[in-house]
Amino acid sequence: MAALLRARIADSYEPGEKLPPETVLAEELNVSRASMREALKQLYAEGLVDRRWGAGTFVRERGEPVTFDLSHVSTTREVIRSAGHEPTLSYADITLGGADEAVRESLGLDSATQVWRVERVFAIDGAPAVLIVDHLAPVINGVEIDPTPLKDVNLDMMTFLRREAGTYIASSEGVIDAVAASELVAERLGLAEGAPVLHQTLMNIGPDEEQLVTSESYHRSDIASFRLLRHNKA
Repeated sequence: MAALLRARIADSYEPGEKLPPETVLAEELNVSRASMREALKQLYAEGLVDRRWGAGTFVRERGEPVTFDLSHVSTTREVIRSAGHEPTLSYADITLGGADEAVRESLGLDSATQVWRVERVFAIDGAPAVLIVDHLAPVINGVEIDPTPLKDVNLDMMTFLRREAGTYIASSEGVIDAVAASELVAERLGLAEGAPVLHQTLMNIGPDEEQLVTSESYHRSDIASFRLLRHNKA
């Protein structure tokens, strides 16, 4: 449903334009009002639309800071594009080799097993913004993998896992904190060493609770931010 609404907005509405009420949108797309409400919530979380209390829902203006939703599993490329920006990779390095004990333990691997390390820097409109370092086992779901195609910005980790290993990321667990950029992080993101960055560590989990990918990311806080939606069930 969210994909259908996303396409309708792209085809029919300009940035800053107000959307019709959810009842009208639901009727236009022949879905229930509840389904439309959930789709609007998802697009709000992605940063594609803004809610203005008392005024309605509007298509978000392009060029605004990119907001990463913490409530949904989504790709960095999709989030950047949904905010009206152009994603590219300003750096990519993919190697098979050793890994520290914490990474190996999180993936359930012994010390003799090599690990894929996928390091990428996502740029927003040409400006380096997000450094992501992923670690994967060499065999996932019984399939020997080679993630070097992830050097293409148009291929994301979720699509790669589905296509190459026949599995998917069902959930993610992690922690977010603020840290000072190390020399390497500062170099990758074009910052001064010690500059504050948003740091996220994630364990990406498959449908059978298997640990698929460990991820560590660093976000420039002047370009990207995080958003969390919470709902009261009462």
